[in-house]
Amino acid sequence: MSDSAKRITKATFFVIVATILSKLFGFLREVVLGAFYGTSYKLDSLIAAQLLPGVFFASILASFSTTFIPIYNEILVKESKGKASRFASKSLFLIVIAALVVAVIGSIFSPFIVEMIFRGFDRSVKELTWQLMRITFFYIIFLGANYILQGFLQSNENFVVPVLVGLPFNVIIIFSAFLKKEFDIYGVAVAFVLGYFSMVLFQVPFAVKNGFKFKLDFNLRDPYINKLFKLVLPVFIGSSVMSLNSFVDRYLASFLPEGSISALNFADKLNGVVYGIFSGSISAVIYPYLSRFFSSEKKKSSKSI
Repeated sequence: MSDSAKRITKATFFVIVATILSKLFGFLREVVLGAFYGTSYKLDSLIAAQLLPGVFFASILASFSTTFIPIYNEILVKESKGKASRFASKSLFLIVIAALVVAVIGSIFSPFIVEMIFRGFDRSVKELTWQLMRITFFYIIFLGANYILQGFLQSNENFVVPVLVGLPFNVIIIFSAFLKKEFDIYGVAVAFVLGYFSMVLFQVPFAVKNGFKFKLDFNLRDPYINKLFKLVLPVFIGSSVMSLNSFVDRYLASFLPEGSISALNFADKLNGVVYGIFSGSISAVIYPYLSRFFSSEKKKSSKSI
């Protein structure tokens, strides 16, 4: 077994362990939310309110991370670590600004979006949904930053930290459920925003330790930035099947009895456990290595993985 294969095997083992820990906290989060809200219209509204920011735009932002990793490794191999770090910083700020604009627009048009997508909801549920959507739309700002930092850390062979971000995220949401009397479901919606913010804060010290430098730079003429944005669309199209499925599932569930969307969400979470622990862990480790090998034209090394 080559040194690269040994490093990948070791990293994959630790990522699987960290993923299991994170998934356990995620399962506890769902249990707590289920205990406090059950399969109620309130939880239906919260899940529906996250359809656009948490499914559709999250898929777009995840596509940026998928595209970011090979471009970052290309710069790292062909240019320098300093230039790769500047590319990472520039990518982060551009995506955060773009996400902020989308969040503001989405928040303003939330009533219209809910009216168009969730036709099966009655008037009171629609109103609650768009009120929650106005809150949840803002977590895409931190979700975008999270994906870039995640890609940066994985490219620098730090695979465990991006997985452990789920711990503070889940703790915040679990804590918010216990404040039901004070804030009701609105508190949980705010907790999701704070949870994604905590994911960014959790990764920042490790990113800085690996050479990430926060520097404002909005030069759109950078060829690597142009390449990043050009490749995002085909990547998103190729990976958007799950997003489309979620749209259709939740649209149809809005016509079903109260709690149907919540029940569907619980089933989806359970369904994704096996993929997240094994397939997700392996691909998270292998992908940055393959990107680096192909950038350095060490294709023989990739065959040993």
